[in-house]
Amino acid sequence: MQAAVANVDYRRYGILLYFQLHREVLQTVKDLKNVFPDISFAEVDAWFTRFRSGNMDILTPVVINEKARGMADIPVHLKRKITENVGYTEQKSLLSVDNTFREILKADRRLFNQIKVRHGMNGISLLFNVETIGVKETKFLKKSQGCEIKNGGAVTASTHPYYVEAVNQLLKVLKKDSVKIKKLLIEVDRNQPDRHLFLLEIENGFKSLKTKIHVEELKADLETNEDIVMLLENIKVGPLKATILSTREKRYPLHLDDSPLISSHLSSMTEVLWCRVILDIPLSHMAHLVRFNGEIHIIVAQEITDYKNKIILAPDFKYARLSGAFQRETILAALQPLDEEDAFDATVGSWPHASSEGHKIIVKLNRRSIEFRSIRQTEVSSECNDCL
Repeated sequence: MQAAVANVDYRRYGILLYFQLHREVLQTVKDLKNVFPDISFAEVDAWFTRFRSGNMDILTPVVINEKARGMADIPVHLKRKITENVGYTEQKSLLSVDNTFREILKADRRLFNQIKVRHGMNGISLLFNVETIGVKETKFLKKSQGCEIKNGGAVTASTHPYYVEAVNQLLKVLKKDSVKIKKLLIEVDRNQPDRHLFLLEIENGFKSLKTKIHVEELKADLETNEDIVMLLENIKVGPLKATILSTREKRYPLHLDDSPLISSHLSSMTEVLWCRVILDIPLSHMAHLVRFNGEIHIIVAQEITDYKNKIILAPDFKYARLSGAFQRETILAALQPLDEEDAFDATVGSWPHASSEGHKIIVKLNRRSIEFRSIRQTEVSSECNDCL
């Protein structure tokens, strides 16, 4: 593999490509080291400096100052500050940039791939997936008097309720300074009789947090709208990239403006999957999302047209499902012109995915929802209909 890409022009084209993709120097070095093991920070920085000046010439060599200060010259206390002030994705990149960064992050144990809180019928499971260590699970089992705590092979008894012990253990982790979490999942069994006591403990615990928790993906499967609002208002999240929110509230769905916190993160998100959450803003504001599932009280034809025109130009778009009331004939007219996908079903059509070569976007009108999906041009419509 290395021999195949030994030509220096390939190396320079790679650096230019990463510059055009708006990548940082550190990320470029990290990725290209897989192909060019001897690539250096100074080399990439020199090329980026040239490109920023408007000179995109890759044939003329650049002057690389290998004696310039690099990662190894940064004092340890400053490296620690860097790890505290960047997000999860950036911290993970630092693991492979410099050995000192890796040792700092490994010792701190503050970089979590996932924290999962599962409240089942018999107790609570806390799962911590530490990026530099691995997975650790602790179970807090309900007993007639107090609880039993299982941590690996060790079993201890406590006189405190199981939900109190579980939340206290969770807070010990969350109260550490500069905690970074990729995925935070909180699930509560709908038939759990202690649900209200557990959520009250969670609410009080989150209110006690003094430092901000960086969370990139939040999944909450709870019982009522109040549970979701409580979580959103009390957890101090970082810029969210994905949210999966669902409740079992049948009569009164949660409206987006019920909690201003979530709407402030929309611009940074790539995935939004909401069940029983009503969208109160124009649909076109969601066109940047790769995957979207939401509800709209009344689906308006003009909003569907605007949304369609944006997603066919969005290169990363994959899937969207919009639930709500709509007039079928009006929506079909708003989506024209459509390429026919099913000779027997006029509610299935497609357009070329303008920003994704070789793909098209299929649309299907169901009784109470409208679905969009990006697929390869070679896929036959019957398969797509099945997946929709």
